[in-house]
Amino acid sequence: MGSLSGARAELAHPQCREVQLLQELSDVRKALAAQGVVLDELVKASAVPYMDRLPNELLAEIFLLIRDERRSLVSVSRRWRAVIFDTGRMWSEIDLQYDFLTMRKLYLERSRQAPLTLTIDYIQPELDVFLPHANRWHTLHVLGSTWVTLSIISEIILPSLRHLVIHGVGFSLDEMPTMRSWVPALKHLELIHWEPPSPYRPLCQILPAESLEELSIKSHHDWKLEKDSVHLPSLRRLALNLRDPIPFLEAIVAPKLASFCFTPDDQEEPISETFAGTRMKFNNVSHLT
Repeated sequence: MGSLSGARAELAHPQCREVQLLQELSDVRKALAAQGVVLDELVKASAVPYMDRLPNELLAEIFLLIRDERRSLVSVSRRWRAVIFDTGRMWSEIDLQYDFLTMRKLYLERSRQAPLTLTIDYIQPELDVFLPHANRWHTLHVLGSTWVTLSIISEIILPSLRHLVIHGVGFSLDEMPTMRSWVPALKHLELIHWEPPSPYRPLCQILPAESLEELSIKSHHDWKLEKDSVHLPSLRRLALNLRDPIPFLEAIVAPKLASFCFTPDDQEEPISETFAGTRMKFNNVSHLT
């Protein structure tokens, strides 16, 4: 049997080894932690932003929602700049009042073959640069210079025009060129401050009745037309801002009408009461506002 001092000497050796191993384990853990920090920084530095993970097509759709900010967007990155300049619809909305001729030409070039949206206000319109692109006109807002504009565009055909907003500045629709001859595929028409046509020129001969799906009329005049004289076979939505909408409702025949919106001019009568008298005539109407 060994001595006590010998046993203590034997114990001291593994205890010393234990301390060494614990120190090594601590050093390894510190090294792992430090390397983890370095790795996290590298991952953050190399991570691709969510916006840059989107395909160009989806990125372009997002930019279209904020197209007025395109001048700021093009300076963000080369990719954003390329997407904006390669997306024709980013440049397809042109206001003839605020955009100079050089800018209009630039927009036309960048819009490529995208459908055009044009706005004409209270200035003499310079349409010459746009006439060669008449097949691309999709939406047209004529808010001023109405007769000058009509005298020009009624002499050509706008085969792709789907939306037309036109301000009559108090003139009669009798003077409106027959629309179906120059906008044969029109779907949406908004007439603002026009007088109704005379009995000698029925409304259905002025409007593109066969193709029209949405019609909006705002006027301070009384629209008294012959009963069942306006046939609109494709009309689905009607919006009226008139003093008395009943004569107009009695005048139209619209079997597909599904939505009617009425804005009272000078009365507070509920729309349900306004529409009640003609409800049986429009059995498909399911939406009243």
